[in-house]
Amino acid sequence: MSAFKPTRLYIKQHTKTGLKYFGKSIKQDIEKYLGSGSYWLNHIRKHGIEFVETLWVSEWFYTKEEIALVAKQLSGEYDIVNSNEWANLREETGLDGGTTHNNPFWLKGFKHSDESKQKISEA
Repeated sequence: MSAFKPTRLYIKQHTKTGLKYFGKSIKQDIEKYLGSGSYWLNHIRKHGIEFVETLWVSEWFYTKEEIALVAKQLSGEYDIVNSNEWANLREETGLDGGTTHNNPFWLKGFKHSDESKQKISEA
């Protein structure tokens, strides 16, 4: 049994389409983290990574019980599974998770928009 790592909850939104995603992460810099939901990542691929914005980040949780309580409460309050406003396909528990990949290039067929290519070029 592995020890619980400090974890935070977050809400992301695709500002072009308005779709939101509720997730959890152990990453320090959640601003750069996209999320791991398959529907959410496919949405980003289709509509543009440059439109992903972090709306909210919780404080750190240090116990499974603490994060599970808050994650389940918010999942239910926002009805993230049934609402068309959210990309979540299942309730966020704060405990389980998807892939740890955060690089959009692993998405099959991912292509940078011209705007993204320009930003990379300028950097």
